[in-house]
Amino acid sequence: MICSWILGGVGLFAAPTQETPDALLVGHWVQVRGRRDKQGQFVASRVEVLEPDRYEAIIAIAEAVGSEKDQLVILGQPVDVDPEVDFEGLSRGRWGGKRIKLEGRWRDQWKFSARKIRLRDGSGRDRIEGRVDAIEKTTGGYLVRIMAFEIFLPDDLEIGHEEPLASIRLSPRRGALLDSAQTRTERNDDLDDEFGGGIPIGENMGLYGQLVGAGVYEGNYNIDDADNEDELDFGSRARLRLHWFAHPSAVVVTEVNLQGQINSDNDNIPVQSEDLFPRLGENFIYWSNAFGVEDLDFQFGRQDFDDWREWIYDENLDALRAFWSQPTYAVEASISTQIGGNHDVRDRGSLNSSLYVSNNRLKKHLAGYLFYRDIDPYTRGTTQFTEEKAMHIGMRLLGEWIPDTKGWADMAYLVGERQDRNVSAFGYDIGATWSPDFADPFYMTLGYALGRGDTQTSGTDTRFSQTGFQDNSGRFGGVSSFRYYGELLRPELTNLGIFTAGIGARITRNISLDLVYHDYRFDVVTDDLDVFDPGDFTDLNPGEIAAEADLGWEADLILGIRAHRKWDIKIIGAYFSPGDAFPGGDDALFARLQVRYRF
Repeated sequence: MICSWILGGVGLFAAPTQETPDALLVGHWVQVRGRRDKQGQFVASRVEVLEPDRYEAIIAIAEAVGSEKDQLVILGQPVDVDPEVDFEGLSRGRWGGKRIKLEGRWRDQWKFSARKIRLRDGSGRDRIEGRVDAIEKTTGGYLVRIMAFEIFLPDDLEIGHEEPLASIRLSPRRGALLDSAQTRTERNDDLDDEFGGGIPIGENMGLYGQLVGAGVYEGNYNIDDADNEDELDFGSRARLRLHWFAHPSAVVVTEVNLQGQINSDNDNIPVQSEDLFPRLGENFIYWSNAFGVEDLDFQFGRQDFDDWREWIYDENLDALRAFWSQPTYAVEASISTQIGGNHDVRDRGSLNSSLYVSNNRLKKHLAGYLFYRDIDPYTRGTTQFTEEKAMHIGMRLLGEWIPDTKGWADMAYLVGERQDRNVSAFGYDIGATWSPDFADPFYMTLGYALGRGDTQTSGTDTRFSQTGFQDNSGRFGGVSSFRYYGELLRPELTNLGIFTAGIGARITRNISLDLVYHDYRFDVVTDDLDVFDPGDFTDLNPGEIAAEADLGWEADLILGIRAHRKWDIKIIGAYFSPGDAFPGGDDALFARLQVRYRF
């Protein structure tokens, strides 16, 4: 091994040469060609060391999974085929028995998320490309692990490389362990939470990051033209994450956020300036196959709770969370709170527990869950709030259960205590995005959400509220996520019915445009803003609302651009027209430009 390192160093000044398998290091990104023997082991006939790539790749004969059009099996590896996969030479679901090149992200032995699928001609050797995660000497050669594959390399096999080995950078560990901490909870496929390929720091450590710059315009947010309170804000944020693979089954993640902001009033005069200051982001330990039990994982520390539509939660919580994953089901259980920081006073006094059981599928996701919060008494302004208990009992159906249609159905029943009253309420959100082949590249969306209301001051409280950790963000069919209840109003689903209609176009694979319309109506007519959360309308006062059901309507335009795998751009414009509930109210505007770079 020492000799190979010396030769690698000499190679910096000499022409590249071929090596034997003892020159391979954990972290090398390799392309292996070969075939499975009679015992099912993959035996390499050629290996080449490459620069690390974004996606793992497999070339072999694909096997269809029944009539499923969103799954296949290749070399024994199950593969999830995303609706946005880029195909070449074949159609969705027509891969059975065909030789294909598959590119995507390996999650674990049960999941490989496809990104590109190409039809391959001929009957050449099978091919596996990815990071070397383990090397072990054995009789007659070496056993190398790449993704879920154990590959035998004979002692005399020549290892090719276009550049000197010493100049080819190692890839930081990723795959199952790294992705598990981000995907076990069926995370929304959101660019906001995606990092780049990282910068290796030795064999077991990598630095990942995001740099974000944004400008936001808020026009007439008090819906009163006579009182101009327009604002123009500029902000920046840096997220730096250090992943340390302290053990083959454990990763330690530390994240620091740096952010600054400048606000300007309607005269474009800076009224507030905040210097860059550090804040802790996610900081956790993720333990895979805990206590030697396969498929049992634990996560401890400050971690992101993030579901697919962020209807339940999108929040950093200090938690102990356990995952039990099988091919046909998955269970997640947690106990959490929020310690210190700038959290809402209501959340700092809460102890939360959850249970989430699903069929462990993203494309056709079926789940039931419990989310319980025990909130201590707290004071906000001059108002005293008593202890609150809230149990959300929910069910959800997400994904492509109908051909060409990506739908959702979120339903929750809320029971507990609030302001010394028993609570019994329900809310739901149902909708679908239809993307027929004949309409390509256009897609259409319809949805309706309702959170029950209540204006009584005694008896059972029937007003629904979400968990308090929700963000209500997702995608219909485009590149970028957005607030699907309105980018300007951003309401919580409480005492409110929201009708949504949208049309969008995937102009190219990396560019999309969405036009979305929302109509808002009170479930129970009220002139009390205490039973309506108006999101960013912080300037509205209870006396400014009338006892009318019509709150108004909003139109949003969202342009998403993924200019490069490291860059994305989001441009949003929103217009809100007040309804009868805001007599004399004037229109409001919102605009946002955001640029993100990831590494």
